[in-house]
Amino acid sequence: MTQIDWLTSYISSAFSRVTLEDGVDIFTARNLDDYGMNASEKRLALYCQRGNWKEVDPQILRDRAWALTFLDRKGFRFYLPVILIDIIHNQTQSGLAETMFYRFSITPDGNFDGFPFHATFNRSQRAAIVRFLKYLRYNAGWSSQSMAEKLLRRIQERAKLNHTAL
Repeated sequence: MTQIDWLTSYISSAFSRVTLEDGVDIFTARNLDDYGMNASEKRLALYCQRGNWKEVDPQILRDRAWALTFLDRKGFRFYLPVILIDIIHNQTQSGLAETMFYRFSITPDGNFDGFPFHATFNRSQRAAIVRFLKYLRYNAGWSSQSMAEKLLRRIQERAKLNHTAL
């Protein structure tokens, strides 16, 4: 098993039971990005995948990359494994990394989207996120000044301060 296969499997396992619940789906997010005027995205939202993120085609997210900023935390958590796996496999082709790192920020007090980071993601999901960020930094050639490194440092700092496991 390659490192990429192992990491993909780890992410899949960590997020295996995540559903969209009542969160904002990617089509609704795109419609919000279009000021609520996109009738085709409204129609697509009616039939979108809400139960199994593994059935979401990454191309749907790539085509709507800037709409990630309009996802709520449940929507972001649902689509995050698709995004992480897509970035691992298609770093140079996926436009998701820039928007994901723009959207995925941890405040100095350890919050993500107004909620504690450790309350949004469970322990195994946090560990998968950290492993993904370490992969980008140490195995995929991302620089020490990259957004991946900055997010990794913020997560690790907050875990130490809060005495929470990654």
